[in-house]
Amino acid sequence: MAARNPATPAPITKKSGFNEVSVIATWYNGFMPSFLVRTAARDYSCIVERGALRSLAAHLPPVSGKLFVVTTRDVWDIFSTRFAEALSGLPFEVLFFPGGEERKRVSEVEALADQMVQLGADRSSLVIAFGGGIVGDLAGFLAASF
Repeated sequence: MAARNPATPAPITKKSGFNEVSVIATWYNGFMPSFLVRTAARDYSCIVERGALRSLAAHLPPVSGKLFVVTTRDVWDIFSTRFAEALSGLPFEVLFFPGGEERKRVSEVEALADQMVQLGADRSSLVIAFGGGIVGDLAGFLAASF
């Protein structure tokens, strides 16, 4: 049996005579959860929502320093216009990560941190991961260590 992502619901199998029909549970189509994350410094929401990009600006903290977006070139080429529109004119800098599991290294984080410093980042800066899991891992580590 193949492994599946834990976030993917298990198929529900129904048998009707000789025909077997596989139905994927669709609870996520009508309800997208958000999770409250509690830290020593503050609490914040982790929002899981289809189309969340459209309301990105509404989810940003009201007071923060410069805004940085960590992404890959292929994602940016497809979604850059929608991303910029979602920020409603807020200024931001894009930091490109080449992508790939083999590039998920501290040296890559250091290179991105150096770019942030050159662009005027400080401890109040905000980092947004815009891409897949590796981008999220790298951007999260960058934000936590900057």
